Amino acid sequence: MFYKLSLCLLFLIFLGNCNASLTPTDCVFVDGPYKYDLTNLTGKTWSYSDGPDSVDYYFSICGPSSICTNLNNNVPSSVCKITTNQFIELGETSTGKFIDNTIQGQGTILRYFTTSTICSGLPTFVFINFDCQPGQPNIVTGVQDSNPCQIQIYVSGESSCPFAN
Repeated sequence: MFYKLSLCLLFLIFLGNCNASLTPTDCVFVDGPYKYDLTNLTGKTWSYSDGPDSVDYYFSICGPSSICTNLNNNVPSSVCKITTNQFIELGETSTGKFIDNTIQGQGTILRYFTTSTICSGLPTFVFINFDCQPGQPNIVTGVQDSNPCQIQIYVSGESSCPFAN
C-alpha cells in the first residue's frame, strides 16, 4: 500500500513539474536543449492593426492585457480584437500555454483560447508565434485570421531567440 501511494505521489509531483514548465506565468519555456525567456516582452499590451477602419488586435505576453481586461468587465484577458465598435475577447489569461514549435531553436509558440460566440461554442484559439531574429528589434509582424477560430499572431526579434538550456 505504501509503495503504491509513494508511486502515485511521485507521479503527481512529476506531472506538476511538467505542466509548470509549460505555463506562461514566469514566461520561460524549455524545449529540449533550448530555453526561451520572454520576460523582456511582458508587462505591456502589444497591438496590431490591419489598416484604417479595420480590425485592431491587442495582446499581452504571459499576462493580462489592460485593454482587453478593461473591455471584458475586468475578467483577465490576454488577447482581444476590436472591430467597428465591437469588442471580441479571444484569449483568457488563465488558458495560456507554451507549445512546441515544429522547428526547434527557431522560436516558440504561446497559445491562448476562449469559448466565445465566434465559433458557435467551440474554442477560439490564438497562437502567438515567436520568430527568432538575432539583433533585430521586437515587433509584431502580422496577424492571420482567415479562420476566425484559429488566429495566428507573429512576433519577431531578439527576445524570441533561445538560450542553451
